[in-house]
Amino acid sequence: MKQTNQVLMTNDYDTFSYIKGNRSINKLNLKRITNSMRENYIPVPIIVNEKNQIIDGQHRFEAAKSLKKEVYCIKIPNLGLKEVTTLNTNTANWNNAAWLESYVDLGVEAYVTFKEFRKKTGFGYSICSALLANQSQRTGTLSREFKDGKLKIKSLATAYANAKKLDQIGEYFENYKSDSFSGCMLQLMHHEQYDHARMLQKLKLQAHTLPKSANGDRYKRDLIDIFNYHVAKKNKAAFF
Repeated sequence: MKQTNQVLMTNDYDTFSYIKGNRSINKLNLKRITNSMRENYIPVPIIVNEKNQIIDGQHRFEAAKSLKKEVYCIKIPNLGLKEVTTLNTNTANWNNAAWLESYVDLGVEAYVTFKEFRKKTGFGYSICSALLANQSQRTGTLSREFKDGKLKIKSLATAYANAKKLDQIGEYFENYKSDSFSGCMLQLMHHEQYDHARMLQKLKLQAHTLPKSANGDRYKRDLIDIFNYHVAKKNKAAFF
């Protein structure tokens, strides 16, 4: 067996730092690891690069630091953010919030805009992605591009305009920001037969028929029925 990297040990916590763009500490995970270390400290090494930036093990590091335990580490040169995300994805999947904060931390403009847009509009990640791409839904391609740092914003003005239309629906249906409902509305809004003024008028009369909890297919059927309420057969919209 060939020896390559040695395990180093230190109490000098200040010698370590984090890589910019890594996801933030998960407080619940940190608490769990800290409690486990307090009961039985098993010195599992963290992985750092030649600059002592933590590549893997930031929760173990913070737990050891809080308990004033020795930190064990393996130093492997030429590792960076790409390896951090690869390790984290393999061990514990990153969610949308983690990817967003990672790219915001790196100063990627599209993600900074996305974060501000989501904060202002209050919609979920899927709906914000579709709005900013000016698409009827968040496709698999949009999802992959979001994770890969390739987020593109087609028209911020259009995204805000469509978000405002969705907000107008909120006057008649309180659950309008749920992904399932907003997703159905986006699909309708992108259809050539959709008329927003007509939808608002019909909702004013028929919003009480909308269920407060339903799946996308049920919302689609109900919204189409509302849109076609008291409309001559020749003017009814089929949509799907």
